[in-house]
Amino acid sequence: MGGSGLWISARDLARIRQLCLQNRVWHERRVISADWIAALWTPCPVNPS
Repeated sequence: MGGSGLWISARDLARIRQLCLQNRVWHERRVISADWIAALWTPCPVNPS
């Protein structure tokens, strides 16, 4: 189990890692946009409550 309740097998996690190593390209097709990757690294606003 990963963070935030992510349930993933070791094999699927390895596929995600390989996708990152291949610059988001899988079978000659870009499957994740650069904008989406940038959003992953953007900090969330702090909850003032």
